[in-house]
Amino acid sequence: NESDVTDAITTAASIVAEADDTFAADNNKTDLVIKLGNSEAAVERGRFKHEGGLDITGYDTDANPDPSFSLMRDSSSPADGDFLGSVYFKGKNSADEIFTYGAILSVSNDVTDGTEDGKLIFRVGDAGTNAWSGSSNNLITLTADTIAFDASSGTTFGGHSISNVSTLRLTSTTDLSLSSTGHGFQVGSSSSTNVAIDNNEIMARNNGSTSTLYLNNNGGAVQVGGNIVIPNAGNIGSASDTDAIAIASDGQVSLTQDL
Repeated sequence: NESDVTDAITTAASIVAEADDTFAADNNKTDLVIKLGNSEAAVERGRFKHEGGLDITGYDTDANPDPSFSLMRDSSSPADGDFLGSVYFKGKNSADEIFTYGAILSVSNDVTDGTEDGKLIFRVGDAGTNAWSGSSNNLITLTADTIAFDASSGTTFGGHSISNVSTLRLTSTTDLSLSSTGHGFQVGSSSSTNVAIDNNEIMARNNGSTSTLYLNNNGGAVQVGGNIVIPNAGNIGSASDTDAIAIASDGQVSLTQDL
């Protein structure tokens, strides 16, 4: 009942049970179709398929990321650490029981107005434990500026070894570090010993300070394909005589022991 007629009086929305095939004694395949209007008679926007899938169709012609799927936790008292939504991947096991093999979770890290932060957590079922919001198996955790991999079982990834990884590329323009905070890649604690690749050098650090870098400390030759250059007035020595050979800035060599 709309005086503007035209689009205003066409069907605006409908839900249709649609036969997906000719019905027969052994067939009643049916899809459930959701239709909505957008300056036209309602057309298909969503379809629950009898095979178990869900298709969502967008109509926007602008740059918006449509169609979209949104999960919202409408809490009157939001708090840091709230689970905001979960997607679970389930299947049956050999005992015909339903098991959650994977999960993607969203968590609010910071709910303070103006400084909100969130994170995504990827979990997998492991050793008979379902992947769900109460599980502690955070295989991968994504925040605004970090990617964290679970190594709670040692040096492995989520308790499992990493294999078949051909390339790992970091596009950050900052330094690459195995632990030091503020670099493009960080592994381990910043308040401990670590190795960092800083611009064009490899350095050892201890709590952010310069430390000794050992190469094949437990034995084995060290081979380089070019020249070895030390700083002006630098020294070459042994563990008990660290300045056995001194090389001045003009190249003059001095020995502290007999040649």
